[in-house]
Order: sequence, then C-alpha cells, then structure tokens
Amino acid sequence: MSAVLDAVAAAKAVRGRAGRRGSAYLPGAGLPDEEIAAAQAADTWFTPRWCPPCKERDDREREEARQRTAALVAQAQQARREQVAGLEEWAGTVLADPDTVVLDTETTGLDGTARIIDLGILDVAGTTLMDRLLDPGGPVPTSATEAAAGPARAGLVQPRDWWASLIV
Repeated sequence: MSAVLDAVAAAKAVRGRAGRRGSAYLPGAGLPDEEIAAAQAADTWFTPRWCPPCKERDDREREEARQRTAALVAQAQQARREQVAGLEEWAGTVLADPDTVVLDTETTGLDGTARIIDLGILDVAGTTLMDRLLDPGGPVPTSATEAAAGPARAGLVQPRDWWASLIV
C-alpha cells in the first residue's frame, strides 16, 4: 500500500510542477527530462486521455481523413495514367508520319543563359540527319560535357558555321 501512496504522491508532485512551471496543456512542459523519464518508469506519468465517446469520434474522423487522402491519391494517380496514355497516343501519331524529324539538344545548363553545345536531328527511322557539336562562345561546364557524352572542346564548331550544314 505504501508503494501505491508513494507513486500517487510522486505523480501529484510531477503534475504540480508541470502546472506551475509549464503548461497545463503540455504535461511535463518545463520539467527536466530525467524527472519525466522517472515518472514514466514509475508508471506515474499522466497524459491526456479521451473519454470513450470522444475517442470513438476521433478514431472515426482520423479514418475518414485517411480514406479521403487515399481517394485523392488514387484520383491523382488515375489522372496521371490518363495523361500519359494521351501523350503516348499523341507520340505514336506524330512518329507514324514519315516526314517527322526529331531534334535532340544538349546544353550548358537548364537556366535562361544555357547555350546549345550538341545538336542532333534524326528522322523517325533513326537515321542521323545531323550531329554537330557547337561552341557556345564561352566556358563549357564539366557537368555539361559529361551529359553530352563527353564532347571534346576541339570538336566544337563555331555557331555561325553549323547553319551552313543545314542548307543542302
């Protein structure tokens, strides 16, 4: 019996300090971590508990929120699948035209000041119509040369020269 009384007294002391030094809404706020750990170890640490009707309501609301979130995720995934299917259909239509050409570029970056350093044009059969390395007129970052399969600086062509190769 004295162990129970000691535990109740310890719990009252912990709760009393929390009310004075911390927040009534945050049990243990302002208490040293070791006092909180001791109260938890002695199983005298009290945390807010729901009454049965409130717990049922909270559980129900959480489940409804989880279901709403799952429905929104499923809806977004379905919309993305439909978008991809539409793009695949468009690409199939475009690539079925034998006059279609594909332009492939490698640049010095992705920002507004990026310059083209590699230009390729292919027909839909995969025949290379043009493949040129271009001099962007400034330094080429190492990351850009790695992305463009390592073009050598000596292989870069002055921008004004490559237009002449388009005229056949």
